[in-house]
Amino acid sequence: MKKRVLMFLVVCMAFLFAGCAEEISLNEYVDVEFEGVSGSGTARCEIDYVDLISDHDEIFGFDDEDLLDGDGEDFLDDMEDAIDGDLSEDKNLTNGDELTFSWDVSAKKIEDKYKVKFVYSDITETVKGLTELELVDAFAGIEVTFDGPSGYATANFDLKNRKYDMFAFIFPEGTKLKNGDVVTVAIAEGYMSYCTAAGIMPKELTKDYIVEGLQELTTFDAFEGLKVTFSGNAPFGHVSIDDKATKYAELGFERTNYDKLSNGDEVTIEVYNVDRVIEKYNVIPEATSKTYVVSGLDTLVMEFDDVPEEKWNEIYEHWRKYLLENMTAEWETPEALKDITYIGRAMGKTTAENSFLQENSWIYTILFYEVSVEQPGQEPFQCYYTIKLSNVKKRADGSYVYEAYSEPGEFSDWLGATGYYFTKNNLTYIGYATFNAAYEAEIINDKSNYNTFGEFIDGYEYVTE
Repeated sequence: MKKRVLMFLVVCMAFLFAGCAEEISLNEYVDVEFEGVSGSGTARCEIDYVDLISDHDEIFGFDDEDLLDGDGEDFLDDMEDAIDGDLSEDKNLTNGDELTFSWDVSAKKIEDKYKVKFVYSDITETVKGLTELELVDAFAGIEVTFDGPSGYATANFDLKNRKYDMFAFIFPEGTKLKNGDVVTVAIAEGYMSYCTAAGIMPKELTKDYIVEGLQELTTFDAFEGLKVTFSGNAPFGHVSIDDKATKYAELGFERTNYDKLSNGDEVTIEVYNVDRVIEKYNVIPEATSKTYVVSGLDTLVMEFDDVPEEKWNEIYEHWRKYLLENMTAEWETPEALKDITYIGRAMGKTTAENSFLQENSWIYTILFYEVSVEQPGQEPFQCYYTIKLSNVKKRADGSYVYEAYSEPGEFSDWLGATGYYFTKNNLTYIGYATFNAAYEAEIINDKSNYNTFGEFIDGYEYVTE
């Protein structure tokens, strides 16, 4: 019975030893080195794969020389791919810093093949051996001053008394600084080689300077006393400004738009030369621009529909009566004048691009009248007369006016008939003998200066010969 138990233990021990894998500690083959200057030092970590393999040549079957080529070199590559790791930090190191090396191992195929077990753990290293430099204030002796009032100050940097001349600095560009602003000066890159040679290191790479002690500006209304006037006719009104009554003569004013204005348009006026006033008087405008709304302009009538038809009818009738009264008073045979009838209208718009011409000669309205004549002992006939109204416009109060009017011609004691006239049965009449003649004179012949369009009652139409 004892013999059987003993044999059973021997067999179990044999199986046990046959199934155990040899452990290999990876931590023994990691080397971490530090170099450089404390504060900006670097760390370099290496895993000694050659020693790791050759120290266990009885397991892997390769010594140092075998790893140079062939199967040995391939196995070295496999080990490098399967076993790796990283440091938690490797730059800007200072003596006393603690780093951690963490493993990245995926070597199961190698472990299974060679019946080994790689054991490892994170490795903690303390940074040491870096060159210690004296920490200094690199900004010592730099003088930073501020000129100008708060909100418009500039920074000045004086280096003549600086303590360390191996540093170069980056100075911010900036104007319009105010109390409480922060100006940051930085050390330029590339200083480390000079620091190492001098045995020093800057405590800080930047330094902030607080803007303070500047005089606060007093505000004022730059537009107080500015006279803004709108004149002309919409849509070609214009604006003028008079700054003689403003507080500071150094200020100037500019209009963003000058002409072609209508009621309700906005005109923005901007202030310039503000810096001169700030420098001289320590004052600043509350605002440097102000918007004014155009108002009070008479508005040119651009289309017939711009005027109510009942108002047009009043205008037509007014001038019909005017013609009737004047012709009755001036004709040698007033009894021959039987009737005057309004027959149509035309409107002409200037082709000129000049704003002065547009404003002063932009548009005219022509009223056409048919005059019925029956001279004693002659066949009755009709002739045609026109009244030309310049710049019909609507005023701000809602009324309608026009600036001037003209007629086709007149009688003169010196020259007789002038302008457009015709002769019939030895009598001379001011006006046009036919509707075609009136249409050609008032509309067609002025096409180079005006774009003219007409509206006539039925039965009156220009006929091209």
